[in-house]
Amino acid sequence: MARATQFRDRRHARIYAEWLTLPAWRELSGDAVKLLAFMLAHYRHGENGLRDFSVRQAGEAIGKGKSQGARALNELEACGWIAVVRVGKFQSRNKPSRYALATYPNDATGDPATLAFEAWQPSRF
Repeated sequence: MARATQFRDRRHARIYAEWLTLPAWRELSGDAVKLLAFMLAHYRHGENGLRDFSVRQAGEAIGKGKSQGARALNELEACGWIAVVRVGKFQSRNKPSRYALATYPNDATGDPATLAFEAWQPSRF
């Protein structure tokens, strides 16, 4: 296998330099940044908005508990980095929520990438 193919197929998170200047990036906590990097690294073409992601998985991804995972998910949603495709249910069977990254087209709905984080501004009281 060629070297270029080996590295291209590895999971990676692409974070653009201009994102670092956005208010939506600067507002994120360290846990939310780690979770965003995890979600970007595990993105696969054709799966955005189709994979379940629980608060427990979010907590494990950042090396903390499920309550911190839930906080990080809420932060990412509030700042426009992710969108909820399906709200999870805790009934007879656990059905975790589904999230779509705003940086890629939503494969569940067919909508283009929203890039909501680019227009996000902190609320002023």
